[in-house]
Amino acid sequence: MKKMFKALKKGICPLFALAFVCVAPKVKAEESTMLLNYGHADLELKNDALFNEKEIVQGFSVTGTIKDTNGTPLAGASIIEKGTVNGTQADFDGNFAITLSSESAILVVSYLGYAGQEINVSGKTSIAVVLEESSSNLDEVVVIGYGSSKKSDLTGAVATIGAEKIQERISINPLDNLQGQVAGLDIYNSSGRPGGEMRVTIRGKGSLNATNEPLYVIDGIIGVDIALVNTNDIENITVLKDASATAIYGSRGANGVIIVTTKKGKSGRMTVDITSNLQVSRITNKPEVLNSTDYWKDLKVRLDEDQRALGAGDGSFVADYPGTYPRLFTDDGTRLGAPRYDTNWLDESTRTGFSKQYFANVRGGGENYNVSLSAGTQDDEGVLLNTYFKKNTMRFNGDFQINDWLKIGGALAYSDTKTNIVDNWRIGADNITMATLFYLPIYPTRYEDGTLVNADDLKNDSGGWDIWYGATPKDRLSSLDQISFRRQVTRNIFTEIDFTDNLKLRTSYSLQDYNLEGRRSVASRLDTFVNRTSAALSNENSSQSLLENTLTFNPELDGNNVLGVVLGTARQENEQFGSSLLAQDFDEFFGFYNVAQGTAEPVVNSFFNRYTTDSYFGRLNYSFKDRYLLTATGRYDGSSRFGENNKYSFFPSAALAWKISNEAFLEDSEAISDLKLRTTYGFTGNDGIGNYARIASPGVQNVVFNNERVIGTSQGSIGNENLKWEKTEEVNVGLDFGLFNRINLTADYYSRTTKDLLFNVPIARFTGYSSILSNAGSIKNSGIELLLSSTNIRTDNFSWSSSINFTKNVNEILSLGTEDNDIFTAPIWWNQQVFRVGEAAGSFWGYNRLGTWGTNEAAEAAEYGRIPGDIKLEDKNNDGLLNFEDQQIIGSGLPDYTMNIGNTFSYKNWDLSVDIRISQGNDILDHSIILFVDRMGYGNTYKKFFDQAWTPDNQNTMYPRVRKNITKFDGADSGQVFDGSFIRGQNLSLSYNFDSSVLDVLNLKGARIYFNLQNFFIITDYHGYDPEVSSFGGQFTEGIELNGYPKALTMNMGINITL
Repeated sequence: MKKMFKALKKGICPLFALAFVCVAPKVKAEESTMLLNYGHADLELKNDALFNEKEIVQGFSVTGTIKDTNGTPLAGASIIEKGTVNGTQADFDGNFAITLSSESAILVVSYLGYAGQEINVSGKTSIAVVLEESSSNLDEVVVIGYGSSKKSDLTGAVATIGAEKIQERISINPLDNLQGQVAGLDIYNSSGRPGGEMRVTIRGKGSLNATNEPLYVIDGIIGVDIALVNTNDIENITVLKDASATAIYGSRGANGVIIVTTKKGKSGRMTVDITSNLQVSRITNKPEVLNSTDYWKDLKVRLDEDQRALGAGDGSFVADYPGTYPRLFTDDGTRLGAPRYDTNWLDESTRTGFSKQYFANVRGGGENYNVSLSAGTQDDEGVLLNTYFKKNTMRFNGDFQINDWLKIGGALAYSDTKTNIVDNWRIGADNITMATLFYLPIYPTRYEDGTLVNADDLKNDSGGWDIWYGATPKDRLSSLDQISFRRQVTRNIFTEIDFTDNLKLRTSYSLQDYNLEGRRSVASRLDTFVNRTSAALSNENSSQSLLENTLTFNPELDGNNVLGVVLGTARQENEQFGSSLLAQDFDEFFGFYNVAQGTAEPVVNSFFNRYTTDSYFGRLNYSFKDRYLLTATGRYDGSSRFGENNKYSFFPSAALAWKISNEAFLEDSEAISDLKLRTTYGFTGNDGIGNYARIASPGVQNVVFNNERVIGTSQGSIGNENLKWEKTEEVNVGLDFGLFNRINLTADYYSRTTKDLLFNVPIARFTGYSSILSNAGSIKNSGIELLLSSTNIRTDNFSWSSSINFTKNVNEILSLGTEDNDIFTAPIWWNQQVFRVGEAAGSFWGYNRLGTWGTNEAAEAAEYGRIPGDIKLEDKNNDGLLNFEDQQIIGSGLPDYTMNIGNTFSYKNWDLSVDIRISQGNDILDHSIILFVDRMGYGNTYKKFFDQAWTPDNQNTMYPRVRKNITKFDGADSGQVFDGSFIRGQNLSLSYNFDSSVLDVLNLKGARIYFNLQNFFIITDYHGYDPEVSSFGGQFTEGIELNGYPKALTMNMGINITL
């Protein structure tokens, strides 16, 4: 066998570079003779010599090059004279030379993942061949857990996105590039803040309290923060969705797995990629609020009238506003006067954001090594003042073939980010993004004398200005510093030992160090809750080590049987240590640079966490006649988060697939290019809870002893030694279908049931605690996923391809413990969410709004303590009371279905790609309606709802009279719930690839310029910034609107050069 490999390295098929091989040879050893079948060539290896079975007629010589459409050489491409066994392959630079039997010979050119070509030589001595990527890509190699597989051999639900599609979008976070690209993958971007966090789920949420985030694996390293990876470094991303695909990761794979493979060096000529990009961002969808005149002459008058109707009396109000507040109002002969200023606070608080990105990558290698080195920097300026996100990355990958049986390699990655986070600085009066809409328009940014504005300037108006007071949103944005720093260093080293040609041991050790540092400085005028200058510092350090050993066995069987076995062990250790400090009452000049200046007693905190897992896993892949496939997987996981009796659990799965298209009755079909039926069944687990939830935790308690405050220790929470793994049982049935190598359909039905849910179960109050973390209940996610792709047109100069993916997921709670009682949460202010058996988790809870009380219903309204113009709620049981018994489910933030429609056009050197994303049936519970429509106070309001507000002449409306205070407030109701369905222009990308005539002059391998639009249109009935909303915090807060950071239209222009 060693002699064979030496000959192969010199001859036709260099197996040491499998990535370049189009068709792997079948090898059969018979005594001292080996017969190799490579493509259409039958070759024999005898006495260390490799030669054709038939003698080649010496004659006409041809040379040439083979490249892809980007001008990259395709090293290892196969070139065979049609009808003969005469063949060769391209070298590292894509060059080849071959002697043909005649001048009229036909060359058959092929390369893995590319559409082959037949070329008539017709007497030409030099030929340049350009291969295009294959539309079917059934032989595409897909990275899966602890290995790889041909796409055609997959038995589970797996999706892969390549670098070309990923890099059509320009973003800080690679997750932005995945949004809408994979059926079943839901990426929820509720904030337009640069570097804002994204919520990711695969096939719905299967846990109420434990994590629902998928596992991220970067180059085989588990748990790396994907947000810290540079998008330009990514070669491809694989999404593992069902139990068969994810069970190899056991407890870590319960919510799906996202595998990122970064770019590596390849044997051959060194390649240098340089990318430069400029981005411009601006808000295009601006909600309409009242201007200064409408606010003062209409809303203010109606508010005053409402106060008088409630008995406030004329004497409660300022008699002469121009005389009392001459800086704000001019004298027009009326009590109110005319506003001097008309400020649109959204315009004043936002800007056009300019961002820049630079990236460089050097990769290459030789016969015994491959290396890649990259560095990138990104500087993203947000559309809100004083908001930004900066990111720097460096990455090195390398592997070295020491000898015939030993390979070593490793990776080193560094990344850091810096961002100013202002959009989640409190809520209510200190919610800056909400204030950009509802702060009073009658105020200027500054007075004419240059002094800052404060809403308390109107405090003498006892009519009240109780909602929006304090500093202006522009002042808050410009002055507030809440800076977050993140740093991550990842090191990995591995060895691979080939005991035989079929048995390989790989040992990998990785170490991650992660640091999160926070700095916050708040001047007293910015903090309306406590009116104190404050500064806070925090620092968190964590480390993760992972040792993995995998043994891969691929025995040689007869031609009908293919077997692959993976066995492995893994041990992971995590540690966290952090501390924080809050100082108050000092000169704001010092900010967070000298917290010792604080005169108040500082608040100090620290913590330590440790978490370990041990795992043993295995996978068996078996194929019979390349038609019948079996995958069996098992993983035995142990977690320190559970008690002694429940630490370990076993997670098995099995999958079967039938390649119908390879059956004799279809193998010659010209129409059906692919037909495969798949089915899987398996279990995964989840331990995503606190590290010490199983034990009672101590807490700090301040008590008074002998008239002095004493700091003591008390029991902070109840432990539960009986905690055990959440387990998810999943069934998946899938179909892969292809026609004419042009149309491909992937369809999957799945059903995922998670049992022994880990969540806080309410307990009796006399215990001193409200709940205890327990295993109780179950939840089910079921649905369908469809992916339809097609090559609509393909000519020499023009091509058009399309793709549509569709996802429908149904979330349902099956059980909530022994009594199945409803569980209510109130994550933000007054609204409630309910967890009820038979309903979607986190459904909105409240009253059903019928409309408003009319003047002819005054007597009936009075029975409920209301007056005409108030909100009219449904009394479900007609008992004359409005209480809990009348409340019901009023909506859900989960969509009925989502879709993505993509089209790609290519004409000569031009490429155009358009992605449209659709979400249907998701509801939004808007808190600004509660604050500024149902109870307008003296803040600004939406013009749309102000125009629809109840008046004696407009009583048939859903929106109450303009009023400062509510006669009675009942919390959330259906009048605050809106349809959040949308159609979004997600991405539009136009690029031009310079042709070879230009590249040759510039001595370049490739050059590309591009223009990109993201979020370039949206169609929706929702009145806010954007229908894709979520409050911060909590597992099920999609659709809860707190007027977060607005999303912007982004325009990118850039260039990519390959040297």
